[in-house]
Amino acid sequence: MTNFKLKFNAPVVSLALCSPLGRMRIEDSGASPDLESNRLNSEALLILQQISQRLDTLESELQAQLQHQQREILSKAAEIAQMIVQSDEILIQSQLENFVRSCLGTIPATTPRSVHVHPEYVTPIQSWLKQFGSEPITVHPDASLAPGDCRVESAEGGVAATLEAFLETLPQLIQSEK
Repeated sequence: MTNFKLKFNAPVVSLALCSPLGRMRIEDSGASPDLESNRLNSEALLILQQISQRLDTLESELQAQLQHQQREILSKAAEIAQMIVQSDEILIQSQLENFVRSCLGTIPATTPRSVHVHPEYVTPIQSWLKQFGSEPITVHPDASLAPGDCRVESAEGGVAATLEAFLETLPQLIQSEK
């Protein structure tokens, strides 16, 4: 703590002040009032600088907290997006299995059949078909098919199943069940 002593040329008046600078003792000895005004201005300026520094520190801390929260939000959003994509993948896989089952049912099992699917679904459909242990069915990639769509072919002809076609026939299916 720093101690200051100021003298004025008038009768002595003692005043002790506490400030960030330390303890100040002012003695009035009749000096110019401008000296006291300058001192108060300097002290006020120092206090304002300290407040400004503290505000800057608080702002930096808040920015760090905000950036941390933004990273957390982005991480959670990525997790949610991944769950949605995985959910969509499960739905597409299920839809594709249903379409393949339906298409295979329209072609006699005694003839060789081949299934055409989007390239990313070749391996899953091959694995799914192996579960049945029936006659070999070949699975071919076809990039022209949308994920979830299929085409089944044999020597006698073929049949295609697409989500778009299914949705177009859905109203008719609902009407026929009434």
